[in-house]
Amino acid sequence: MRDHKALINWRLQPRIAVATITALAAIMPCPLAAQNSEQLISSISQAQREESFQFNIPAGPLAAAILELARASKINIAIPSHLISAQQSPAVQGEMTIELALQALLSNSNLQLSWQNEQLLLSEKDHIAAEKITATPALPPPGEDHYRPIEEVIVTAQRYRQNLQQVPIALSVIDDIQIASAEINDLQEIAYRTPGLSISSYSLGQPSIHLRGIGSNDDGAAMDSSVVLFVDDVYIGRISNIDLDILDVQQVEVLRGPQGTLYGKNSIGGAINIRTQQASSDKQLRFKLGFGNYNSRQLQFTASGAVDELEQWQARLTADHQYRDGWQNNLVRSGDKQMGKIKTRLRGQLRHQFDEQIDADWNLDFSRDDLNSTGRIPVSARVPLNRQDHNGSALPTQLFAELGGNYENATNDLAGYTDRTIWGGSQRLRWQREQWQLSSISAYRQSQFDWLEDSSGLPASATAQTVDLNVTESYREYSQEFRFQWQAREDWRLIAGIYYLRELTRRKETFFFTGAEAVSQQFNVTQNLALFGEIEWDIDDRNHISIGARYNYDKKTLNQSALNGNAPAIILEDFEHRQSNSWQDFSPRLTWRHQLQDELMVYSSIAEGIKSGGFQGVPGNIEAAQRIIQPESAWQYEMGLKAQWQNRWRLNLATFVTRYQDLQVVQFRTIDNFGVFETTNATSARLSGIELEAVFSPNSHWSFNGSYAYLHARYDRFLAADGRDYKGSILRQSPEHTANLSANYQSNIDDGLFSGKLNWHLGVQYQGESYREPNNQITIQPAITLLDSKLSWQPMDKPWKLSIWGKNLSDRAYITHLYVLGGNDYALYGTPRTFGLSLEATL
Repeated sequence: MRDHKALINWRLQPRIAVATITALAAIMPCPLAAQNSEQLISSISQAQREESFQFNIPAGPLAAAILELARASKINIAIPSHLISAQQSPAVQGEMTIELALQALLSNSNLQLSWQNEQLLLSEKDHIAAEKITATPALPPPGEDHYRPIEEVIVTAQRYRQNLQQVPIALSVIDDIQIASAEINDLQEIAYRTPGLSISSYSLGQPSIHLRGIGSNDDGAAMDSSVVLFVDDVYIGRISNIDLDILDVQQVEVLRGPQGTLYGKNSIGGAINIRTQQASSDKQLRFKLGFGNYNSRQLQFTASGAVDELEQWQARLTADHQYRDGWQNNLVRSGDKQMGKIKTRLRGQLRHQFDEQIDADWNLDFSRDDLNSTGRIPVSARVPLNRQDHNGSALPTQLFAELGGNYENATNDLAGYTDRTIWGGSQRLRWQREQWQLSSISAYRQSQFDWLEDSSGLPASATAQTVDLNVTESYREYSQEFRFQWQAREDWRLIAGIYYLRELTRRKETFFFTGAEAVSQQFNVTQNLALFGEIEWDIDDRNHISIGARYNYDKKTLNQSALNGNAPAIILEDFEHRQSNSWQDFSPRLTWRHQLQDELMVYSSIAEGIKSGGFQGVPGNIEAAQRIIQPESAWQYEMGLKAQWQNRWRLNLATFVTRYQDLQVVQFRTIDNFGVFETTNATSARLSGIELEAVFSPNSHWSFNGSYAYLHARYDRFLAADGRDYKGSILRQSPEHTANLSANYQSNIDDGLFSGKLNWHLGVQYQGESYREPNNQITIQPAITLLDSKLSWQPMDKPWKLSIWGKNLSDRAYITHLYVLGGNDYALYGTPRTFGLSLEATL
């Protein structure tokens, strides 16, 4: 019955989505046509008018440039869309007042500025009637009967600055304001707030990232992730090189669906684009001191400002250190605490403005992780294990219960650890003229990863059928990109470039059995060369079309060896093998968007994505080692709608259908309570879904954010290596429903002991049930519901802020990762309720 209902939903879903978008487009023009541009009128104080700010705004669309100006000067600017929607602006760089910066941005337009008392007016040249630009503090004065305008969002998803509402891509954005208000610390928390995004980690250096049901969990040296990560335009290729924690981040952009044209190979599921805070001439010194339960402590320091008197050199440095005791007891090693954390991070940037046309910046980041054991908990059992005392057998869950174990009390007898060091540097050079920009992005990254863990979570005193795992990996990456952007005419834009990547990955995995030790070693060299380009053409004021493509050449060379060491499974024989293979791909994209009204846009797109081929990680025999894993490919058809009312409501809707070929699926096939890894290409799959994101500001104090995603992801055809037919099974890590809702309140307290600015955040995140194996009868991860909150208070006219926050406030026991071993399911649990206090001061 369940499969029958799913089939009905699949047949109806695209039609329902199309009908929904059509209906919304039909009814939305009424409120949009009635909106009044003067609803946000307020004044700019004399102090704001005279203050100078550092601006670095590239040439491009006028609307995006004005939004960037608003962000740099920390004010809200509301302009009638019909005045600026089709106009372009020159580059504006240097320190100046808001008025001078606006005049420079408007120099190529048919608009002019004037003052009336403390209100800044905008009018079309040679016209008597004027419309007002409004610039207001972020929080309106208390007592006034108006709402807090929704912040406009500038994104770089298409490699140049645009208003989020003008980008014809399903795109989620979480900026620094949201990160601070919700105390977001890592990409896992980003995932809970992003439609269709799921992140699960077998260990710190082995995250499994899935987006819209597309992902990969083979961590071999010659295998790749299906969702790419970029930090300040630098590709982070290897999964062990991905730092899930975020530091000094300005904005996280999650692009859902294939992004092969501009983001390259392995973006078949989507891309996560992280933009860090940039150096500026504004002098800033900021400290953050935090304390919490489990003896957690944090110290963070940020310094930024001009280095020389002419302010041509700017620098920014952020340092962060965190410590937390373990929250999980170990019953076997009495007194030991597990799930503890020590982390140290550094991020620095140096920027130089050679002249008005040429600038450069150099970035350096460092991260050091030192973690203790992460207890693995048997949660579902099907295959019994022999007791150590030879008195029969028992299921692992039974043995675990006999020892008194639960998710807060583990029973592993091995003192595991995780040590990881990541560092990297990059150089960005930009040469910008009025009509074009040339960029060079060079980057080098390196990581060392060492991890030891008890995979079965049971001590040798209970059963001899245990396995411990040690992984050591070293990784180096060099990348170079040249990117050219050109806009010779107002009605079309061009972006083109060439990209080169070289990766070296050395990985060793050692499996410790009772009286046996199996070893797998792999050394892989990847070379990638790509040519890409995209043209966007404004057919008229309402219709826009873009055509792009990317040619990709990928080559991998793998040297590997294996030693059985009398092990009962995992490695079945000794062998050595060397092989090499290359793949080529041409990935196109076609997008059309139609501006129904100034604040209402619909779009549709067709895009292909590619994921590189490779060779299986930890092959059990020479036959598996020789197997070539073919590249994945996917065609996605997407329709969407983006709408906004009076800077008060925002509604973004997307629906998609994806046809997937040659999915790379890794399974653990059981052999004598253990087993072997097998990676194969599933023949095909079909995915579809609907995603909704909304923002609402009802008044000057409250704002609400929410999202919902429905995902239908099924194998069309999949005959596994063991002969089983998994047609119709749900794809791995693809929850059918995900949702989140947050409420934010802010107000000014005018008098009394607690006079100042008050901010309160409350959020709830939900992620539905999902599966970890093509056989949907086993390894089922339960749904997750998490509740968090943060309350901040800043005294009036004081440079410091006090905050109290809490995560998982309902103290739910929830699973963050689930895997099968020897036919039984083992889980890694998420952190229970945490809370803390932080003090931030800016000098």
